[in-house]
Amino acid sequence: MRLVICIALLAFLPAHLRAQAVSPVVSFGLANPSGGLGEFRSTGPVARAGVVLGHPRRVSQWRIEMEYARMTGREQSPSLDSRDADITSLGLFGTVTIGPRTPRLAPYFAIGAGLQRLNTVGARNPYGTTPGVRTGFGLTGRHRTRLVFVEVLLHANLTDHGAGDYAIGYYFPVVAGVRF
Repeated sequence: MRLVICIALLAFLPAHLRAQAVSPVVSFGLANPSGGLGEFRSTGPVARAGVVLGHPRRVSQWRIEMEYARMTGREQSPSLDSRDADITSLGLFGTVTIGPRTPRLAPYFAIGAGLQRLNTVGARNPYGTTPGVRTGFGLTGRHRTRLVFVEVLLHANLTDHGAGDYAIGYYFPVVAGVRF
């Protein structure tokens, strides 16, 4: 089902995106849990890989990425409570970045959404794949022949799994990346 949704999303992208530049992008950093996720968890690794649609000198660009984030639970108890266990997020996200056209160091704004699967150790996720939304900002520039960036986002998991009853868990992925 997820594969069908992903194919449908790609098929319905505007036709003008097909004519634009497509570049691979990778980034690594830290996922800082907060809210319900941060009460019993500590910072963990985050890794993203995907493609950017659009020329680097365009004001707006689309970024489609897979993201892996893991946040370690502070208490390793055998309870079935998802709030204090290790949590892993695996998702597919679409993000629009908007910033000035310049070949130098430049800020940008990012906003996006996607689907994610949250898994906790010792607790079953009753919701399955759920939506997530994100917004934030970054800085991009050139290092030799590559475009590099540093980015801070606020990512909200639109589910209470891992955060507690009726709480929305969120985390701040802080990443550094390169566009090839």
